[in-house]
Amino acid sequence: LLIAKIVTKYYNSNFAIVSSIILLMGTNLFWFTFYQAGMSHNLLFFLNASLLYLTDKIYTHNCKLNHLILFALNLALITLLRPSDIVVAIVPLLYGINNYNDLQSRFEFFKKHGLKIVIVSFIAFIIIAIPQMLYWHAMTGEWIYYSYTNQKFHWDNPEIIKGLFSGRNGWLAYTPIMLLSVIGLFVKNKSRLNVALYFLVPLYVYIIYSWWCWNYINGFGSRPMIHLYPYLIFPILSLLNVSNKILRYILIVLIVICISINLVFTWKASMDTLRPDESNISFNYSTLFKSSIDVEDLNLLDVGVAAPDHVVLSEGVTLAEQYVDSTRVAFDTLTPAKEFSKIILEHFITEDDIDAQYLRIGGVFMAPKHVHVVYNSCLLTAAVERNGAQTHWYGLGINNKLGKSNLTRPITISETIPNVWDKAYFHLPINGLAINDKVRVVVWNANKNHMFVRKLYIEKI
Repeated sequence: LLIAKIVTKYYNSNFAIVSSIILLMGTNLFWFTFYQAGMSHNLLFFLNASLLYLTDKIYTHNCKLNHLILFALNLALITLLRPSDIVVAIVPLLYGINNYNDLQSRFEFFKKHGLKIVIVSFIAFIIIAIPQMLYWHAMTGEWIYYSYTNQKFHWDNPEIIKGLFSGRNGWLAYTPIMLLSVIGLFVKNKSRLNVALYFLVPLYVYIIYSWWCWNYINGFGSRPMIHLYPYLIFPILSLLNVSNKILRYILIVLIVICISINLVFTWKASMDTLRPDESNISFNYSTLFKSSIDVEDLNLLDVGVAAPDHVVLSEGVTLAEQYVDSTRVAFDTLTPAKEFSKIILEHFITEDDIDAQYLRIGGVFMAPKHVHVVYNSCLLTAAVERNGAQTHWYGLGINNKLGKSNLTRPITISETIPNVWDKAYFHLPINGLAINDKVRVVVWNANKNHMFVRKLYIEKI
């Protein structure tokens, strides 16, 4: 509602409706509204929309005291909820500045109202901070407490490319409609936000992707970017406001496609056939138009390599295999006290192997029924070494593959079927390997759980 009110100041009511549809249905705000509403991102979306609305009120109503008080309390709440978001203060600071005359007018505005703004803002920050500080002191004995302990920002190594495009919760990978906003940043818009966004967006992107966990697990897409959506909708509207009708129709088609992708991804995530914080681009778009997934899709999800059907169905030539060597026990038992299986396969790539297309890495396993396991408790791993240095590493979750190969009903990612012996395998392209590369295969009990291992093998196809 607040964004729509601002939109109608510069565009007609149709644009207000379009902006609401785009923000709700075309972005990961949809997921955090209907499926995971308990996090702070929706609240910060609202607070930033409110900040923009109040900023406009302050500059168009000569800094009235009631607007200023609400504005200051609003900015203080944003800072308390996520301290790094204090940078959104760039918006009110640079709002409406497009040229040198605007800058001069802004200096005059602050000369006239600066003291009042500072005093009100200081009081607002104190009012907002005191309850939190009292709570921290009561719980920890500290007036200011850093609850993230040893988690920190890596300012010298931001993961910006991954944060924007990775299948593991990358912002534009799950909210592609915001690519139009990025493009629209370079188109002058009517909202008076141009200059502010030039400074805010790069700085904010740098900050959030400098965080140690750049993919912001437990969510759908890049969660912190939701906070900027009240501002980022305006570059999209500026594109839609072009006079060329053909270009406008193309943009409308692209918007519909992006909304559809967002809703499909959301539906898949709700059905546990997509896990955005552990996914990859290959899996996302190879399953985009599939109503269900199969074991080969699960393999693609884990290792990021899709083998053609004729390779999956082909018989392989065994290069190395090992059964558990025991007359009394027909399997190796992984327990919480045992990190790796006792079966370890090693194979050096030969000249004959190079003629093949793929290596098939696999084994025969069973997860015991009496143990509750998560879908990726145990991993079938393959490490490739060249001249003593590891060049590739792959890990396939075993638990969620067992018992699913012959199921006729739909499967999900995290479902596990216990007490069933079954194969788990994946394919590696040969063209990424060289003669004398060593392929080392072992089962890793990553989450310290139970697993039975009967056989490991390496085949070429």
